[in-house]
Amino acid sequence: MKIILGIPAVNQEELTKRCVESIETTVYDRTQFQLALIDNGSQPSFDTSSYAGDIFPLDGFRNETNRGFYYPLLQLSQRYPDAELLGLAHNDVLFYENGWDQRLRLAFQSDPKLGLVGLCGSWQADAAGGRGGGTMMRFRGKKG
Repeated sequence: MKIILGIPAVNQEELTKRCVESIETTVYDRTQFQLALIDNGSQPSFDTSSYAGDIFPLDGFRNETNRGFYYPLLQLSQRYPDAELLGLAHNDVLFYENGWDQRLRLAFQSDPKLGLVGLCGSWQADAAGGRGGGTMMRFRGKKG
């Protein structure tokens, strides 16, 4: 089950590189993982060729203006119509758990009703539709 993870970013290229490096050191199955960097209107634009691509496939594309965080998910679904698992991560999330990708695959394989996994969520929605009092986070926050 291949994972395609998109990272939309506006500016903050050094932080994005640290995010990519954390993924490179923690992904277990590199043959079933692909990273897509989305330059979301950075000035100057990112040079995605300066990122690694020898550990797992790396794709990059640019939006001339910032399209927000969720629009790139639509772009990924159009770019990879046969993808089994699509995801997004903020560029300031650093990955610490070795093999997190394997655990993610196993979660989707073992639960056919599973459609979404997040690092932050809630069992409750507030009146404005945001996370309510049941907010839970899985951020370590040592570096990012």
